[in-house]
Amino acid sequence: MVHHQPHRGVTVADFPGNFDQLYRLREALEGLAVEMAVPRMTEQRHASLIELAERIGAASRAGDDGARDEAHRAFHLVLYEGCEFPALVDMIKMLWRRHPWDELLSLPGLASEHDHRQIAELAAARDADGAAERLRHHFRAVREALNAAIKERESDVDLVAG
Repeated sequence: MVHHQPHRGVTVADFPGNFDQLYRLREALEGLAVEMAVPRMTEQRHASLIELAERIGAASRAGDDGARDEAHRAFHLVLYEGCEFPALVDMIKMLWRRHPWDELLSLPGLASEHDHRQIAELAAARDADGAAERLRHHFRAVREALNAAIKERESDVDLVAG
């Protein structure tokens, strides 16, 4: 991952630090969006969330990263847009543009379909706190999986260099 700075060139991004910071922001903002959206949950929105969670799993099993990413992004948007707070949804989308988080969906150890189904079921039950906490737990799992992958890669580099 790189950053392009006009008149300065391209530099390697501080991926671990930025990743951790962005996911902490996602936990806060997206958790708030869920807390606000769940009391407004409709049957139609719930059905869409369940269908999208199933599509995430089917695409993952089929190895179709494009379809998985599309379903994953749609799941989050369907959920958050129910908060009826456009400025919050815009802030979330801005964070998404800063980091290609869809690329992390294939990390080992992530139970993406299961997590998303649980979030949808908690939302349908109007459990705003439970759905928001499940989402936050999901983000923490992603952060932990990435940090483990980074440590493993650093160990591999150390072995090759040594």
